[in-house]
Amino acid sequence: MDKVTGTAHTAQLRHRRMEVEITLRHLEKEKHQVESNTEWLNYAAYKSRVRFLDRVTSWYRNEMTEIDKALNTSWTVDSVPMAQIRNLSNSTYNVRGK
Repeated sequence: MDKVTGTAHTAQLRHRRMEVEITLRHLEKEKHQVESNTEWLNYAAYKSRVRFLDRVTSWYRNEMTEIDKALNTSWTVDSVPMAQIRNLSNSTYNVRGK
């Protein structure tokens, strides 16, 4: 994820980061509850639930890493190669279609 500039984008990322932190805490509680519950009728269901929680937790941790990178990486026009800037001007974002 590239560095996000501008107050609005930075605020959105910080807000999303807080939401991800809350979600990760919730997932920790869910996993603890699953692991402490000894009344599973089906061991395969238990293992499936644990794997699911592990995968979702991993996904959110990766998102947190990407958010942190975006908030901490410096980005300026001077750090972008000129060819890349030319490509951006010729991209589909160019409304005039030049």
